[in-house]
Amino acid sequence: MDFWYYNDPQVTFIDPDTGPEKGGNIVTLRGENFKPFHPEMGELDITNSTFCYFVQLGQYSKATVYNTTRATCKAPEEYYFKETFLEITLNAVDRTQDENEYHYYKPPFLFDAEPNQGPTRGGTKVKVAGSNFSDSGNITCRFGETTVPATRISNSEITCISPKTGKPGEVDLVIQVFAGLDSASINFLYYMSPEVRNVSPSCGPLSGFTQLAIKGEHFLDLGRDQLMCAFK
Repeated sequence: MDFWYYNDPQVTFIDPDTGPEKGGNIVTLRGENFKPFHPEMGELDITNSTFCYFVQLGQYSKATVYNTTRATCKAPEEYYFKETFLEITLNAVDRTQDENEYHYYKPPFLFDAEPNQGPTRGGTKVKVAGSNFSDSGNITCRFGETTVPATRISNSEITCISPKTGKPGEVDLVIQVFAGLDSASINFLYYMSPEVRNVSPSCGPLSGFTQLAIKGEHFLDLGRDQLMCAFK
């Protein structure tokens, strides 16, 4: 029987290097010598023996090799270890030893948004309450399809400003503590921005209590119990 030698593979970096405890996300490995043989040319097929290996977990994950410098695999779930070395093996025995670390984190959980609605013109300061808002330095909110930066107040609170949107309706509000990894969503309702056309009378005594008639548009989009007048 033949025995084949190959050049040692090497993992230069992994992307992303962070993922949720539930696993399931795709990790890309970059490096060299991931594909030393070419089965289509009659050489050895090692497809079924090529794996990612999560060292501290002691788990293999099937690797898909696209070319000699790029491979992907799916991260397994893990609720005990917070970081592990991630290696690749082409024969299910010999592994790289490049010590590229993959980190697990608890995904953010969202409880509520206050307020949970705002005008289509945007600009509403929204306070999001939840848990596991890690200080990653790059927390964002996504309203529907639009992503905006967020400010971390604590592990359980962040704030962000709602962006402008083209039409009223509910959208998903999603938090990303790490780029590309979404939290579960909560609803945020956009309504048409009310417009004041006329106020009558236009003046009144300092003692207040003047009954005002206000005319405009989109006053009842949220119902009567949501309406308030603001005197600036």
